[in-house]
Amino acid sequence: MANLNPALEKHRTTTNGESLDITKQENQSEDQPPPFWSISGLRTRWADAQFRKMLWNIFLLSWSWSLGEGVFFIQISTTTLAATNFANWYLATIPIGFMLLVGTIWSVFLPRVVARIGYRPPLYLGALMGMTGAGICIVATWYRLYWLLVIGAAFLGGQVPCTLYYRLVALQFSTPQFASKAIAMVVAGGCLSAVIGPEIAKHTVNALSKPFSGAYLTTLCECTLLLFTMTMIQFTEIKNADYRPVSTSSTRTASGINKNGRSIYVIATQRTFLVAALGGFVSWSAMAIQMSATPLAMTAAGYDFVQVTTAVEYHLLGMFVPSFISGNLCSWFGSRLIMLTGVIIQLTGTLLFQRGFEVSHFNLGLIIIGVGWNFGYVGASTLLTQSHRPEEKPKTHSMWIPQDEYLLVIILRPQLKHFDKNSSNRTRTMQLLQNEIEKRTKTNQSSSSSSNSSSCTPVMMFLLTSSSKQKTTKEKRKQNLLSSCFDNPRSSQSTVDEFAL
Repeated sequence: MANLNPALEKHRTTTNGESLDITKQENQSEDQPPPFWSISGLRTRWADAQFRKMLWNIFLLSWSWSLGEGVFFIQISTTTLAATNFANWYLATIPIGFMLLVGTIWSVFLPRVVARIGYRPPLYLGALMGMTGAGICIVATWYRLYWLLVIGAAFLGGQVPCTLYYRLVALQFSTPQFASKAIAMVVAGGCLSAVIGPEIAKHTVNALSKPFSGAYLTTLCECTLLLFTMTMIQFTEIKNADYRPVSTSSTRTASGINKNGRSIYVIATQRTFLVAALGGFVSWSAMAIQMSATPLAMTAAGYDFVQVTTAVEYHLLGMFVPSFISGNLCSWFGSRLIMLTGVIIQLTGTLLFQRGFEVSHFNLGLIIIGVGWNFGYVGASTLLTQSHRPEEKPKTHSMWIPQDEYLLVIILRPQLKHFDKNSSNRTRTMQLLQNEIEKRTKTNQSSSSSSNSSSCTPVMMFLLTSSSKQKTTKEKRKQNLLSSCFDNPRSSQSTVDEFAL
């Protein structure tokens, strides 16, 4: 029995009819390298030239992700406030909306263009669009042209899907076992942009003679550096020779089957793809709406630009610092569990915002939401690799990238306006009203004064929430109307009509 055919001995069959590779199972412990994050594991892998090349390209992608996210978050911190300064509160989110709209349209075609002509031309085009948009925004801030700011933000949207695509490009460089770590390492590059981006916005917003122009000049420099970094990544060599595309899907194509793979409908109706798309959709949209609303909400609540950018900085650190462990967590506990944990963490941070509008509520809530985003986003990106075959990667990624931004384009602007008008402005208004009522009460020391103040509250809420900050003369007129309202409560309706005219 010991001298059986070696081929039969190597591949035994169980009672269930499953073929087992006995030799591979017996030598699995001997062939398996040490853990990646251990010293011996790093030494073993570093001795391989292909691994060093893979790691170098992933590092460059991580640096590119950092630059791209820095550009994006400078826009979040600056563009809404610049639009408010040039126009009014209700038009503040239109530039960001156009930026995401252009990014969504470009992201539909980006994977297909990459599959046809390679990585370099479309990624170069994204960096050039960012440089063009930054230059247009500089001119817009110099001449205070709102419509030109919208055009510049739209050009900057061409860089947004390219930045999101970097984490998927890392899968092209990595082995299947290293896929989750590669995604996490690229996303971890945002730790640098989390600190540099808001700090640059703080120190450059008024660096030049025209407000906000310094921040856009920094954006132009970052896009230029990003274009230079793209020239250093070895796209062609890695794609064609060194590593095969990553796909942990268990399905395999037989000979003679169409090389284009399955149809988009078949791929999109898989349970794995639906779970990954839903997880990425929820994690990104919940994070982006809160982060985009923060500058407007904090400014409306009376906080200055430094406090606003500091809150965004805390949020970005919460987004990217967990990347150092989220890749390993996906390998240990599974992508689905990590993604679900991220959604629960984001829900906790959202509930914290209901406690009030203090600086601590903004900072802590944004940190928690950032951590939840990281778990949900990395988990969803890792789960995506299990839903497609190698030849189906372009069409799958073309469906995946836009879902990160659809909710922003459709829901962002009305949600921000609702949040700003009904929450932040109302909180600030009620505080001002309470202070004014207390001052009048102490002066008059009579019950009639209290009734007069309460009867004027709706009028003051209308006056204080109106967009009359742009001109000094209109501000003085508003103060005069407020004083007359307190002195003569019967003229409340006529005061409202006069101010509306």
